[in-house]
Amino acid sequence: MGPCLVGRDRLHVPDAVGAGAHCSRRGRGVASSEETKKEGGTMKTIIGIDPGLNGGIAWIDICGVNGITDLDSTKLMTTGEGKYRELDLSWLVNYFEGGVDFDLARIHAVAIEKVHSMPAQGVASTFKFGKGYGQLLGICAALKLPVIDVTPQAWKKKILVGTAWKGNKKASIQFVQKRFPELKISNSDDGKADALCIALSACIALSVI
Repeated sequence: MGPCLVGRDRLHVPDAVGAGAHCSRRGRGVASSEETKKEGGTMKTIIGIDPGLNGGIAWIDICGVNGITDLDSTKLMTTGEGKYRELDLSWLVNYFEGGVDFDLARIHAVAIEKVHSMPAQGVASTFKFGKGYGQLLGICAALKLPVIDVTPQAWKKKILVGTAWKGNKKASIQFVQKRFPELKISNSDDGKADALCIALSACIALSVI
């Protein structure tokens, strides 16, 4: 994948993203501090979360002057069925503590989408969403991870700039499919796509890219 610019030309994605990039840890363990310094600077990982039961969680590695060096997104795991369905907290803790491809100590920030209840949304669904959001905050607090609240309007304006995103629930999917085809985001992966866009918007807000 060639270089691409996102959000007012502020995000540079190198050719190597997702394919053995400089600081990628896929298949070879976590890069050492010495190795990271040689490759262009200190590694930082930004997490983005779409907190709904059909949401997703994404991580982005930024390595000094090299910018983004690796990224990925996955669906949030849940337990139970129907009205008993809720976020799988054990899976989430494992995700943060090393069950995936990044190092907990290098997490620079966790950006969580802050969504308000909708007029037509039922009391039960509103409560369940709020419960999941609170559980995410609790896990981050327990792990001492800094949290950033990101509204849907804020991340969409930063990342989907120049697209007809208002009222288009597929806008983030289309964006990720075009810019990061190696992630193989399907047309039903809106949670995964939103999570990655949330993480990208946090990268821009924190001036780490």
